[in-house]
Amino acid sequence: MEVLKVVPEGMGALFGQALPKKLTVIDFGNGTTLYSRYTQGKREVHTPYPVGIEVLIDEIAQKMKHLNGGKLGDPLKVRYALKMGHTRYSRDIDIRDVYTACFKDWYEKYLKKVVNMALGAKHTGVSCWMMQLPQK
Repeated sequence: MEVLKVVPEGMGALFGQALPKKLTVIDFGNGTTLYSRYTQGKREVHTPYPVGIEVLIDEIAQKMKHLNGGKLGDPLKVRYALKMGHTRYSRDIDIRDVYTACFKDWYEKYLKKVVNMALGAKHTGVSCWMMQLPQK
């Protein structure tokens, strides 16, 4: 095996894609959110923000105690539900309301600035992609 090139975190997802000339990417990782801008495939801006999906999942697990018999939720079960595209924590517990409230807080506290930068770029004709790569 031969290593041909090591690329910065978040950039690997762009390989093999037909890229627009100008592109803004927001990459939601587990521990960080990456904001990157590319022109003709070359990265011009790369800013990591120290908050990722893990913050949202932990907040949901904390705030769902009233649904879970006074116990904290299991972050792995919360993550699994969200990855599966629903809010069923268990057969008897739906975390939709907790998720909605926590997501709004997470967005306002941590993501609003990043999303507004991407939307500002979009208004100037730059394509915007938002992605979350699968976690194990």
